[in-house]
Amino acid sequence: MLVKFKEKDDHLIVFEKEFNDLSLIFEMLKQKAIMNIFFDPEGDERVSGRVCDYEYTIEINKGRVKESLVVALDCYEMELTNY
Repeated sequence: MLVKFKEKDDHLIVFEKEFNDLSLIFEMLKQKAIMNIFFDPEGDERVSGRVCDYEYTIEINKGRVKESLVVALDCYEMELTNY
């Protein structure tokens, strides 16, 4: 399933990834985990925040079903130059 991570207030999608097993994602949602996403080895570009909400979507288009999960982060640090 496609999981998108967004900033809570301005709805900016900061990262998306296809996950085969969502058990870790659901546990992070349950625990309201702190999440750090690093976009470079030095850590200069990063997003840090607490998981605060989620939205599950089912899209049906000509009989094809597509599911996605959007996870909202209450970001306390966001250092991104290309977004």
